[in-house]
Amino acid sequence: MSASPYDRKSAGLAGLWVVLIASAFAWAPATYPGYWQALEGFAPLFNAPYAAPIADIASQPDLWRGSGSATFLLTRPLILLGISPVVAVRALFVLVFVLGSLGIYYWARPRFGDRSAGLAGLLYALLPPLLATVYIRGSLSDALVLGLWPLTLAGLAVYVQSRSSAAIGVAVISLLWIWRTQAGLAVFVTLLALLYVLWVERDRLALLTTAVTGLAGLLSLLPLREIQATSPVDFYAHFVYFFQYFAGGWQTAP
Repeated sequence: MSASPYDRKSAGLAGLWVVLIASAFAWAPATYPGYWQALEGFAPLFNAPYAAPIADIASQPDLWRGSGSATFLLTRPLILLGISPVVAVRALFVLVFVLGSLGIYYWARPRFGDRSAGLAGLLYALLPPLLATVYIRGSLSDALVLGLWPLTLAGLAVYVQSRSSAAIGVAVISLLWIWRTQAGLAVFVTLLALLYVLWVERDRLALLTTAVTGLAGLLSLLPLREIQATSPVDFYAHFVYFFQYFAGGWQTAP
């Protein structure tokens, strides 16, 4: 007895449903009342209601290490609707997990199939560096980059295969958003995207689009080039050791 079209369609979406449902184990703690104690403290909450090129409340403004204006772009509409900054920031952290896992799913599905892509998306949501960025560091800008980077990959991969204008639009918007969120990481992400298109996708138009988008993101920061400051902390004094990703009891960096 052959399977019905509905059964075949449901089976083809099994991995997607796994991502949507099981990823709740990653973002559920962000829905708890209040706000967790993180290394960045309440800086995201203080900066969320205000529009600034670089976050400067309870943090030192810096072009390459600070939180750009796009970090809080999605929190302000919620705050204007009367939602508290705590809830708005927590909602954005939840969105990071959802966007990241779905991005990995749609990037991997054409090559590995629905179920493998679903597993990859779930594993990304449970990735220790992502969990540490959200629940230990409390860095909204870095977490948003980790959520948008898979969307960039997915958009490029789908565009190469289908020439979909929507797919390349997702890739361009995601990459530009990263540039306006955390410029330091944006440089690294853009280089990775260029290498990915050059070696994996091998598509000239996608490569040109990625390069132009990265250049546009860099040029958009020219008015902010004077906002630079020395690092307030020694990076190596707060370096996260590999074993700490698997240690459940630690709360702060050494």
